[in-house]
Amino acid sequence: MIYDRSAGLSAIMFPVKEMKVFADLGFGQRSAPATAYKALLNADTGQVVSIVGSRYQVLHNSEALHLARFACACAFPGTQPDEWVPKSIEAPLNGGSCAVDLSHKQLRLDWELAPGVKDLFTPFVRFRNGYNGRTAFSLFFGFERMACSNGLVHEERIAGIKVSHDTRDIAEEIERRIQKAEFHRVPGTIRERLTRLWGHPVPRQLFSPIVHQVLRIRPPGSKGHRERRPIWAELQSVIELVTEKYVKEFGPTAYALMNVISDLATHLPSHYRFVRHGFVPRSRHSLQVLVALWLRGFSIRVAETSFSLDEYVKNLSKELATPEWRGYG
Repeated sequence: MIYDRSAGLSAIMFPVKEMKVFADLGFGQRSAPATAYKALLNADTGQVVSIVGSRYQVLHNSEALHLARFACACAFPGTQPDEWVPKSIEAPLNGGSCAVDLSHKQLRLDWELAPGVKDLFTPFVRFRNGYNGRTAFSLFFGFERMACSNGLVHEERIAGIKVSHDTRDIAEEIERRIQKAEFHRVPGTIRERLTRLWGHPVPRQLFSPIVHQVLRIRPPGSKGHRERRPIWAELQSVIELVTEKYVKEFGPTAYALMNVISDLATHLPSHYRFVRHGFVPRSRHSLQVLVALWLRGFSIRVAETSFSLDEYVKNLSKELATPEWRGYG
Protein backbone atom coordinates (compact mmCIF):
# COMPACT_ATOMS: atom_id res chain seq x y z
CA MET A 1 0.00 0.00 0.00
CA ILE A 2 1.41 3.40 -1.01
CA TYR A 3 0.76 6.50 1.03
CA ASP A 4 1.94 10.08 0.86
CA ARG A 5 3.95 11.87 3.48
CA SER A 6 4.29 15.61 3.04
CA ALA A 7 6.56 16.28 6.01
CA GLY A 8 9.38 14.56 7.85
CA LEU A 9 11.91 11.98 6.73
CA SER A 10 12.10 10.01 9.96
CA ALA A 11 9.83 7.22 8.75
CA ILE A 12 12.21 6.25 5.92
CA MET A 13 15.53 7.17 7.53
CA PHE A 14 15.67 4.26 9.95
CA PRO A 15 19.00 2.40 10.31
CA VAL A 16 19.23 -0.95 8.54
CA LYS A 17 20.94 -3.98 10.03
CA GLU A 18 22.10 -7.00 8.02
CA MET A 19 21.54 -10.45 9.57
CA LYS A 20 22.28 -14.01 8.52
CA VAL A 21 19.44 -16.22 7.33
CA PHE A 22 19.00 -19.79 8.58
CA ALA A 23 16.81 -22.59 7.32
CA ASP A 24 14.73 -24.46 9.90
CA LEU A 25 15.39 -28.17 9.24
CA GLY A 26 12.77 -29.42 11.65
CA PHE A 27 12.46 -30.58 15.25
CA GLY A 28 15.67 -31.81 16.80
CA GLN A 29 17.91 -30.61 13.99
CA ARG A 30 20.23 -27.65 13.85
CA SER A 31 19.30 -24.78 11.58
CA ALA A 32 21.39 -24.54 8.43
CA PRO A 33 22.73 -21.19 7.18
CA ALA A 34 21.25 -19.98 3.89
CA THR A 35 24.52 -18.47 2.69
CA ALA A 36 23.08 -17.10 -0.56
CA TYR A 37 20.75 -14.78 1.36
CA LYS A 38 20.66 -12.24 4.16
CA ALA A 39 17.93 -10.44 6.06
CA LEU A 40 17.57 -6.67 6.29
CA LEU A 41 16.09 -5.41 9.54
CA ASN A 42 14.76 -2.08 10.67
CA ALA A 43 17.23 -1.58 13.52
CA ASP A 44 14.81 0.68 15.39
CA THR A 45 11.92 -1.80 15.48
CA GLY A 46 13.59 -5.17 14.83
CA GLN A 47 11.15 -5.76 11.98
CA VAL A 48 12.42 -7.77 9.00
CA VAL A 49 12.12 -5.51 5.99
CA SER A 50 13.17 -8.06 3.37
CA ILE A 51 15.27 -11.08 2.45
CA VAL A 52 17.83 -10.28 -0.24
CA GLY A 53 20.73 -11.94 -2.00
CA SER A 54 24.10 -12.05 -0.28
CA ARG A 55 25.60 -9.74 -2.95
CA TYR A 56 23.00 -7.05 -2.24
CA GLN A 57 24.63 -3.78 -1.17
CA VAL A 58 22.62 -1.64 1.24
CA LEU A 59 22.38 2.00 0.20
CA HIS A 60 20.84 3.81 3.15
CA ASN A 61 18.14 6.31 2.33
CA SER A 62 20.21 8.99 4.03
CA GLU A 63 23.02 8.36 1.54
CA ALA A 64 20.53 8.24 -1.34
CA LEU A 65 19.22 11.64 -0.23
CA HIS A 66 22.76 13.02 -0.13
CA LEU A 67 23.49 11.74 -3.65
CA ALA A 68 20.23 13.14 -5.02
CA ARG A 69 20.99 16.57 -3.60
CA PHE A 70 24.45 16.38 -5.16
CA ALA A 71 22.80 15.61 -8.53
CA CYS A 72 20.54 18.64 -8.14
CA ALA A 73 23.52 20.94 -7.62
CA CYS A 74 25.23 19.42 -10.68
CA ALA A 75 22.13 20.02 -12.79
CA PHE A 76 21.61 23.61 -11.69
CA PRO A 77 24.99 25.31 -11.15
CA GLY A 78 24.82 28.05 -8.56
CA THR A 79 22.55 26.06 -6.28
CA GLN A 80 23.80 24.22 -3.21
CA PRO A 81 22.87 20.63 -2.26
CA ASP A 82 21.28 21.66 1.06
CA GLU A 83 19.00 24.11 -0.76
CA TRP A 84 17.09 21.15 -2.24
CA VAL A 85 14.46 20.00 0.25
CA PRO A 86 11.91 17.14 0.33
CA LYS A 87 8.57 18.16 -1.11
CA SER A 88 6.78 14.82 -0.98
CA ILE A 89 7.52 11.27 0.15
CA GLU A 90 5.90 8.01 -0.89
CA ALA A 91 6.60 4.71 0.82
CA PRO A 92 4.90 1.42 1.72
CA LEU A 93 4.06 0.93 5.37
CA ASN A 94 7.16 -1.17 6.10
CA GLY A 95 9.50 1.39 4.54
CA GLY A 96 10.98 -1.20 2.19
CA SER A 97 11.16 1.35 -0.61
CA CYS A 98 10.58 5.05 -1.04
CA ALA A 99 10.20 7.81 -3.61
CA VAL A 100 11.21 11.30 -2.54
CA ASP A 101 10.74 14.51 -4.53
CA LEU A 102 13.23 17.29 -3.88
CA SER A 103 12.59 20.87 -4.91
CA HIS A 104 14.66 24.01 -4.56
CA LYS A 105 13.69 26.58 -1.98
CA GLN A 106 13.72 29.47 -4.45
CA LEU A 107 14.58 28.36 -8.01
CA ARG A 108 11.88 29.10 -10.59
CA LEU A 109 12.02 28.82 -14.38
CA ASP A 110 10.22 31.65 -16.17
CA TRP A 111 9.88 30.18 -19.65
CA GLU A 112 8.76 32.23 -22.66
CA LEU A 113 6.60 29.89 -24.73
CA ALA A 114 5.62 32.45 -27.36
CA PRO A 115 6.40 36.14 -27.94
CA GLY A 116 5.08 37.92 -24.86
CA VAL A 117 3.75 34.70 -23.32
CA LYS A 118 5.43 33.15 -20.30
CA ASP A 119 4.65 30.33 -17.90
CA LEU A 120 6.35 29.59 -14.61
CA PHE A 121 7.81 26.16 -13.80
CA THR A 122 9.80 24.68 -10.96
CA PRO A 123 12.19 21.73 -11.34
CA PHE A 124 12.22 18.78 -9.00
CA VAL A 125 14.26 15.63 -8.63
CA ARG A 126 12.70 12.31 -7.69
CA PHE A 127 14.93 9.64 -6.25
CA ARG A 128 13.79 6.12 -5.54
CA ASN A 129 15.57 3.68 -3.28
CA GLY A 130 14.72 0.45 -1.54
CA TYR A 131 15.67 -2.29 0.86
CA ASN A 132 13.43 -4.89 -0.76
CA GLY A 133 15.79 -6.43 -3.32
CA ARG A 134 13.68 -5.14 -6.22
CA THR A 135 13.90 -1.35 -6.13
CA ALA A 136 17.12 -0.07 -7.65
CA PHE A 137 18.40 3.39 -6.83
CA SER A 138 17.04 5.66 -9.54
CA LEU A 139 17.01 9.37 -10.07
CA PHE A 140 14.76 11.36 -12.42
CA PHE A 141 14.32 15.03 -13.23
CA GLY A 142 10.85 16.50 -13.39
CA PHE A 143 9.11 19.82 -13.83
CA GLU A 144 5.94 21.25 -12.32
CA ARG A 145 3.83 24.09 -13.61
CA MET A 146 3.65 26.52 -10.70
CA ALA A 147 0.04 27.56 -11.27
CA CYS A 148 -1.36 24.08 -10.71
CA SER A 149 1.50 21.77 -9.58
CA ASN A 150 1.03 19.58 -12.67
CA GLY A 151 4.15 17.50 -13.13
CA LEU A 152 6.00 15.35 -15.61
CA VAL A 153 9.11 13.23 -15.12
CA HIS A 154 11.72 13.32 -17.87
CA GLU A 155 12.35 9.87 -19.31
CA GLU A 156 15.53 10.12 -21.34
CA ARG A 157 18.93 8.78 -20.34
CA ILE A 158 20.48 12.22 -20.01
CA ALA A 159 17.98 12.91 -17.24
CA GLY A 160 17.99 9.66 -15.32
CA ILE A 161 20.23 7.31 -13.40
CA LYS A 162 19.48 3.76 -12.37
CA VAL A 163 21.90 1.57 -10.43
CA SER A 164 21.24 -1.91 -9.06
CA HIS A 165 22.01 -2.65 -5.43
CA ASP A 166 24.12 -5.58 -6.61
CA THR A 167 26.57 -3.07 -8.08
CA ARG A 168 29.96 -3.06 -6.40
CA ASP A 169 30.63 0.20 -4.49
CA ILE A 170 27.14 1.42 -5.33
CA ALA A 171 27.49 4.91 -3.83
CA GLU A 172 30.71 5.57 -5.75
CA GLU A 173 29.14 4.30 -8.96
CA ILE A 174 26.11 6.58 -8.54
CA GLU A 175 28.33 9.60 -7.93
CA ARG A 176 30.42 8.75 -11.01
CA ARG A 177 27.31 8.59 -13.19
CA ILE A 178 25.98 11.86 -11.79
CA GLN A 179 29.22 13.64 -12.64
CA LYS A 180 29.17 12.16 -16.15
CA ALA A 181 25.51 13.00 -16.86
CA GLU A 182 24.41 15.97 -18.92
CA PHE A 183 21.61 17.14 -16.65
CA HIS A 184 22.05 20.74 -17.74
CA ARG A 185 20.43 19.88 -21.10
CA VAL A 186 17.11 18.90 -19.56
CA PRO A 187 15.42 22.28 -18.90
CA GLY A 188 16.12 23.50 -22.43
CA THR A 189 14.75 20.27 -23.90
CA ILE A 190 11.48 20.49 -21.95
CA ARG A 191 11.07 24.19 -22.71
CA GLU A 192 11.54 23.59 -26.45
CA ARG A 193 8.92 20.85 -26.44
CA LEU A 194 6.38 22.97 -24.58
CA THR A 195 6.98 25.87 -26.97
CA ARG A 196 5.98 23.68 -29.91
CA LEU A 197 2.65 22.95 -28.21
CA TRP A 198 1.73 26.54 -27.48
CA GLY A 199 -1.12 27.73 -29.70
CA HIS A 200 -1.24 24.52 -31.77
CA PRO A 201 -4.97 23.75 -32.23
CA VAL A 202 -6.45 20.49 -31.00
CA PRO A 203 -10.23 20.03 -31.36
CA ARG A 204 -11.99 19.63 -28.03
CA GLN A 205 -13.49 16.26 -29.02
CA LEU A 206 -10.02 14.74 -29.44
CA PHE A 207 -8.88 15.48 -25.89
CA SER A 208 -10.60 12.49 -24.29
CA PRO A 209 -9.38 9.77 -26.70
CA ILE A 210 -5.79 11.07 -26.46
CA VAL A 211 -5.93 11.29 -22.66
CA HIS A 212 -7.29 7.76 -22.38
CA GLN A 213 -4.58 6.29 -24.58
CA VAL A 214 -1.63 8.18 -23.12
CA LEU A 215 -2.48 7.43 -19.48
CA ARG A 216 -3.55 3.85 -20.19
CA ILE A 217 -7.07 4.52 -18.92
CA ARG A 218 -9.16 1.50 -19.84
CA PRO A 219 -12.81 0.75 -19.00
CA PRO A 220 -13.53 -2.21 -16.73
CA GLY A 221 -14.15 -5.49 -18.52
CA SER A 222 -17.62 -6.74 -19.36
CA LYS A 223 -17.41 -9.66 -16.92
CA GLY A 224 -17.07 -9.46 -13.17
CA HIS A 225 -16.57 -5.71 -12.97
CA ARG A 226 -20.06 -4.34 -12.35
CA GLU A 227 -18.97 -2.65 -9.13
CA ARG A 228 -16.37 -0.68 -11.05
CA ARG A 229 -18.68 0.81 -13.66
CA PRO A 230 -19.97 3.64 -11.42
CA ILE A 231 -16.35 4.56 -10.67
CA TRP A 232 -15.63 4.51 -14.39
CA ALA A 233 -18.49 6.98 -14.91
CA GLU A 234 -17.08 9.19 -12.15
CA LEU A 235 -13.68 9.10 -13.80
CA GLN A 236 -15.12 10.29 -17.12
CA SER A 237 -16.71 13.20 -15.28
CA VAL A 238 -13.35 14.05 -13.69
CA ILE A 239 -11.65 14.03 -17.09
CA GLU A 240 -14.32 16.31 -18.54
CA LEU A 241 -14.02 18.78 -15.67
CA VAL A 242 -10.23 18.91 -15.96
CA THR A 243 -10.49 19.31 -19.73
CA GLU A 244 -12.98 22.14 -19.41
CA LYS A 245 -10.69 23.92 -16.94
CA TYR A 246 -7.70 24.04 -19.29
CA VAL A 247 -9.64 24.64 -22.49
CA LYS A 248 -11.12 27.67 -20.77
CA GLU A 249 -7.62 28.87 -19.81
CA PHE A 250 -5.71 28.10 -23.04
CA GLY A 251 -8.37 27.34 -25.61
CA PRO A 252 -8.56 24.02 -27.51
CA THR A 253 -4.80 23.75 -27.96
CA ALA A 254 -2.03 21.22 -27.52
CA TYR A 255 -0.78 23.18 -24.50
CA ALA A 256 -4.18 22.78 -22.85
CA LEU A 257 -4.09 19.07 -23.70
CA MET A 258 -0.65 18.73 -22.09
CA ASN A 259 -1.99 20.31 -18.91
CA VAL A 260 -4.99 17.96 -18.85
CA ILE A 261 -2.73 14.92 -19.16
CA SER A 262 -0.20 16.14 -16.58
CA ASP A 263 -2.94 17.23 -14.15
CA LEU A 264 -4.53 13.78 -14.23
CA ALA A 265 -1.15 12.05 -13.97
CA THR A 266 -0.22 14.12 -10.92
CA HIS A 267 -3.49 14.37 -9.02
CA LEU A 268 -5.61 11.37 -10.06
CA PRO A 269 -6.71 9.36 -6.97
CA SER A 270 -5.50 5.77 -7.06
CA HIS A 271 -8.99 4.25 -7.23
CA TYR A 272 -9.46 5.93 -10.63
CA ARG A 273 -6.29 4.52 -12.18
CA PHE A 274 -7.77 1.97 -14.58
CA VAL A 275 -5.21 0.00 -16.56
CA ARG A 276 -5.16 -2.46 -19.41
CA HIS A 277 -5.83 -5.62 -17.43
CA GLY A 278 -8.49 -4.46 -15.03
CA PHE A 279 -8.62 -2.13 -12.09
CA VAL A 280 -5.10 -1.91 -10.69
CA PRO A 281 -3.74 1.31 -9.13
CA ARG A 282 -0.84 2.86 -11.00
CA SER A 283 1.95 4.86 -9.42
CA ARG A 284 2.14 8.61 -9.85
CA HIS A 285 5.71 8.14 -11.07
CA SER A 286 4.81 5.88 -13.99
CA LEU A 287 1.96 8.18 -15.03
CA GLN A 288 4.20 11.25 -14.99
CA VAL A 289 6.79 9.46 -17.12
CA LEU A 290 4.03 8.70 -19.64
CA VAL A 291 3.36 12.45 -19.84
CA ALA A 292 6.99 13.10 -20.77
CA LEU A 293 7.01 10.27 -23.32
CA TRP A 294 3.90 11.69 -24.95
CA LEU A 295 5.28 15.23 -24.88
CA ARG A 296 8.47 14.15 -26.62
CA GLY A 297 6.71 12.27 -29.41
CA PHE A 298 3.91 14.76 -29.93
CA SER A 299 6.21 17.81 -29.99
CA ILE A 300 8.23 16.17 -32.75
CA ARG A 301 5.16 15.27 -34.78
CA VAL A 302 3.46 18.70 -34.63
CA ALA A 303 6.62 20.27 -36.07
CA GLU A 304 6.32 18.15 -39.23
CA THR A 305 4.85 19.95 -42.23
CA SER A 306 2.78 16.87 -43.15
CA PHE A 307 1.36 16.41 -39.64
CA SER A 308 -2.29 15.33 -39.51
CA LEU A 309 -3.92 15.27 -36.09
CA ASP A 310 -6.60 12.82 -37.20
CA GLU A 311 -3.94 10.43 -38.50
CA TYR A 312 -1.96 10.88 -35.30
CA VAL A 313 -4.91 9.87 -33.13
CA LYS A 314 -5.71 6.96 -35.43
CA ASN A 315 -2.16 5.58 -35.13
CA LEU A 316 -1.47 6.53 -31.52
CA SER A 317 -2.14 3.03 -30.22
CA LYS A 318 0.72 1.70 -32.39
CA GLU A 319 3.13 4.28 -30.99
CA LEU A 320 2.09 3.38 -27.46
CA ALA A 321 2.85 -0.28 -28.15
CA THR A 322 6.60 0.33 -28.49
CA PRO A 323 8.91 -1.23 -25.88
CA GLU A 324 9.68 2.15 -24.30
CA TRP A 325 6.01 2.83 -23.63
CA ARG A 326 5.28 -0.73 -22.52
CA GLY A 327 7.82 -0.30 -19.73
CA TYR A 328 5.34 2.07 -18.06
CA GLY A 329 2.13 0.41 -19.12
